[in-house]
Amino acid sequence: MDLKKIRIDASPLTNRIRIARVGKDGTVALDTRDATGECIGAVIEHVLHKAPKGATLNVTRGDGMAYELTVKPVDAATPAA
Repeated sequence: MDLKKIRIDASPLTNRIRIARVGKDGTVALDTRDATGECIGAVIEHVLHKAPKGATLNVTRGDGMAYELTVKPVDAATPAA
């Protein structure tokens, strides 16, 4: 499989992250699946690398927008906000 034909995007309609195999023109999704958990999990692991008690990472997207991501472990019994 050609990895150039794989896209990851966020769906504003479903509020989920999708991974898709696209056609020749790169715009039509031939197959998609939900990858929200995998993507969020990978970001958490990336931010917490060498900082298991929590960390902040500054990231810049391809369009130049910059963001600050903070990740810290919480008690599993604590309800999400």
